[in-house]
Amino acid sequence: MIHNLMCKQQEEPDASCNAVRKCHHCGTLVSIGTLHKGEDALCPFCHSLVRAGSTFDYLQLFCLSLTAFIFLLISLPFQFLMLDSNGDETIISLIDSVQSIYARDHAFLAVVVFFVVILIPILTIGSSMGIFAILYFRRFVSLFPSFFRVYRMATHWMMVEVFLIGVLVSLIKVVSLANVHLGVSFYLYGVFVVISLITMTRIDIATLWNSWDQLRPSNMRNYEESIVADSFESELVSCAYCGFLSCGFKYNKCPRCHSKRTLPGHARINNTIALLITAALLYIPANMLPVMSTFYFGEPTHSTILQGIITFLHHEDYFIAAIIFLASVFIPLAKILALAYLCLCVRFQRYDFASQKTRLYKLVEALGKWSMIDVFVVVIMVTLIQVGNVIFIRSGPGIIAFAGVVVATLFAAQQFDPKLIWNSGSVEIKTNHLSHDKRGNH
Repeated sequence: MIHNLMCKQQEEPDASCNAVRKCHHCGTLVSIGTLHKGEDALCPFCHSLVRAGSTFDYLQLFCLSLTAFIFLLISLPFQFLMLDSNGDETIISLIDSVQSIYARDHAFLAVVVFFVVILIPILTIGSSMGIFAILYFRRFVSLFPSFFRVYRMATHWMMVEVFLIGVLVSLIKVVSLANVHLGVSFYLYGVFVVISLITMTRIDIATLWNSWDQLRPSNMRNYEESIVADSFESELVSCAYCGFLSCGFKYNKCPRCHSKRTLPGHARINNTIALLITAALLYIPANMLPVMSTFYFGEPTHSTILQGIITFLHHEDYFIAAIIFLASVFIPLAKILALAYLCLCVRFQRYDFASQKTRLYKLVEALGKWSMIDVFVVVIMVTLIQVGNVIFIRSGPGIIAFAGVVVATLFAAQQFDPKLIWNSGSVEIKTNHLSHDKRGNH
């Protein structure tokens, strides 16, 4: 059943009035009316954001993306951090950190750091530049879906702010051993992080696709609207990339962006369970094995995650100890347990408290990436603390297992379909509800 969101009338309603959307979290079909600036369309069932009513200045967004891209590229080769210990200097750049980890036979960790710190940000900002350039200059319109697919896939792994916090935490640990100086690259990367986050928070997927629709021939839009109309009696499937609705039994690809259909949620639940089992098995060695070994005049001192937390407590760095505990111990375990609970509810068809379970899933999605803080701390420590044969640091097997936990839980959250929480195939909305609210008053 399609649920209509009431909208205010205006003399010139935009082309998106009465556009049908499927809520990403509960699967409710929503017909959205005209949205004015500063207003959002919320799902009347789970209250998730279905569409934002902001109007975008694509030239401004393109300039922001271009500025962020330039700052990112400039920050890569230059000095990021410098350590000075009794006249011995160690200087690293962002590229050096990846090379240093790889040279110490930790190829998996080096690949993770390269993807998260360098490649994913380049793909995210580069693809956003392409999107905004197409929408503003109205050229190469056919490339929009390709740019958007790259952007959507990259943003799942965009965690540059987590990396920056990890660097600051590692500096607190290093400052007791030697003098640390921030290089120009650190400030450049920090500016990139701020600009990229500002740009990403201004992006609304439905609005971007609606703007792109207006650039295409009308016969193509009419054809796609007829597909939606013909599919109302069938099970409508929402495209994972552009949100376009069509009959999942008739089309293997999205008629609008031509992306391949993803497997139904019930077919992916086994993937989620397998990834959770993998994460749970890796969680034990991640906390039992040393994540880092400090060699002082050749004598090793091994440190696990919990031992590192205790060290911070002994030095009365309670805030840093709390951050490491939450990010490295509590959040990974809570994420595994929360997703396991949601999978069990789906398996045993327990659909009560669906709204609370949806909020739990959203929380899992939002907090999952922050577990990478400990990985970044070890990376900075390993690449920075190399003072001849006097003192140096090596990463331990525990950090490999911990990185595996984080990656497995991130994939598990992506594989889980939150619409299964609501048993969306049988959900019907019986009354109209005004979900057209001013921002900040949800």
